[in-house]
Amino acid sequence: MSHLTLAACLSLVATLADAAPISTVTLDGNEAGPTVRVIIARTERGKALGVDKQLAGMLLKKGRLIIETHALAKEIVPGPLPAGVEPSLDLRIMWPKDVKDDFEYEAKPSPQQPLVKATDPEHALKFLRGAIGDSFSAEALELVRVGKLEDGENSAARRVEVSFPAPRSGVSKSRQFRITRRLAAGLLEELGMIDPLTTVWPPGFPDRPLVCCYDAEGVGYYGSTLLERVVDETTLDVHVVSVCPEDIREGALDKAEGVLFPGGSGKEIARALRPEGVEKVRAFVAGGKGFFGVCAGAYFAASGLEEYTGMMHLKHHQPWAKGKGVVKMDLTPEGKLLLGSEFSNIETRYNCGPVFMDLTDPPPDGDHRPVTVLARFGSPATDAAGVTHDSMVGTPAILSTTWKKGRVMTISPHPEGHPEFNALVARCIGWTLGKDTMSILPKTQ
Repeated sequence: MSHLTLAACLSLVATLADAAPISTVTLDGNEAGPTVRVIIARTERGKALGVDKQLAGMLLKKGRLIIETHALAKEIVPGPLPAGVEPSLDLRIMWPKDVKDDFEYEAKPSPQQPLVKATDPEHALKFLRGAIGDSFSAEALELVRVGKLEDGENSAARRVEVSFPAPRSGVSKSRQFRITRRLAAGLLEELGMIDPLTTVWPPGFPDRPLVCCYDAEGVGYYGSTLLERVVDETTLDVHVVSVCPEDIREGALDKAEGVLFPGGSGKEIARALRPEGVEKVRAFVAGGKGFFGVCAGAYFAASGLEEYTGMMHLKHHQPWAKGKGVVKMDLTPEGKLLLGSEFSNIETRYNCGPVFMDLTDPPPDGDHRPVTVLARFGSPATDAAGVTHDSMVGTPAILSTTWKKGRVMTISPHPEGHPEFNALVARCIGWTLGKDTMSILPKTQ
């Protein structure tokens, strides 16, 4: 018999501890039935409702659903089950940093297809394709590959492992979460544990102060992540959930008080949402809810292109590509009262955000109201051709307005990229939700 040294034993214990579940949620139906374990190898910020919390909204008719959240690790060690209990289904959703072996991405430059291994590959592929639906093109859907998974430690259980590529530009975290929700719901429905899922969110998805953050085509790599950080690291009393165009078109905003649109491309956001998705956003705000947009989200709120929402009547100045870099931003007297005098004069990253030079009066339609300038550019940007756009100095950097019954706030530069300005951005979001902005502080205070 071999013997482990003390150091090796301690190393093994530490590895197992790191691989153990961070949290476990158990849901029980009204009747006895199958046990299903879902392992999510991903954690989110405290106020971000990840896929584990979304699945916890399933309402079981029978059986038991165990949802384990694990840190991303080389090895996943499932938590202990009650004596004599073996799951009928073991579903594992993972985000490995590198996918190798016989599963290598072929789609370039931004692979989005999940890679699947299962004890019953054909069965898994059927349900996975149903979960994907029209989220992928037919060509992308054909690139989804499934491999055989040995039974392993659960010889009587059906195992399915889904590996998603790490979210980055062109790969939507919110869409990955959507596919996971739909896949889990389909498998649970097959087992008779739940009724068919007919809405975006599971029926028990928490009713709490909630904002939806758009995270899909048209959004840059860190856009939604930075806004999640703003919410999480301030006393803004809301939770945030990522949504994709399909979610919005199917009513994802119904549970929310506000919607956030990060930087990227306003035109690509509108194109991804399609006219019906854009109209969903307009109807949401018209009904009295909040809209916050930064850079691309600011373009999307305005009227520069026909496919934008048009909730803010202003049109951006051309050429739109004013350049990138660090610019000065100065709060107006109204901005100091609403957003805090500590942010009176700051320097912030800028990346071709909208410049509104002509603050025209709103149309006499009764829906639009005049804009309020809360901050102005204090220095210009220089574009790729070396042209310095001095004319943007003094034009609005932060704007607020109301549209029908809702509130709209836009920021042209990117203060959300600077942690020291989290409270400034959180107050902008808070205003769209009707909150007392000056009560919103950094968590460290």
